[in-house]
Amino acid sequence: MAYIASTAFEPRITNNEFNDLCNIAGKFYSTSAASDPSDCSAGLLCTKEALLPAEGFSGVYNENTWKMIPAASAATVGTPIYACNTYDTQLVTSADGNNWFVGTRTLGLGVPADRYGTFTVIDFDGKSHYRFGVGNISGTLSTNPGLTIEDGML
Repeated sequence: MAYIASTAFEPRITNNEFNDLCNIAGKFYSTSAASDPSDCSAGLLCTKEALLPAEGFSGVYNENTWKMIPAASAATVGTPIYACNTYDTQLVTSADGNNWFVGTRTLGLGVPADRYGTFTVIDFDGKSHYRFGVGNISGTLSTNPGLTIEDGML
């Protein structure tokens, strides 16, 4: 999957201090049937598909490393939705394929294919606030205060 321009994600107001499981590690796959990981843009909305195998071991699965796929409109209110969180990523890749190890200015950059990324659960509690980039919206903004999810985009 190619990087999407102008994407970003940053938790603004959360309960992270009391929620140790709000961030999970994972690799992004463009579809459920995909066998190879893909690039993941910042803020892309995802769901957990399955545990990933522990690298270097046969038949052993990592307890908290997941195969992440784009969230779809079929996701119910009981389906946890995660956003690709590149805010504190150490290795980032630009759309032209250049890799950098960085610690700041990570908004808008994606997680390269076959690299583990951080995925942050989105709390639909009316109290948490998140910042997304304009590239995370697939349609046009209107006066409708609600957004739907389709292929990981708002």
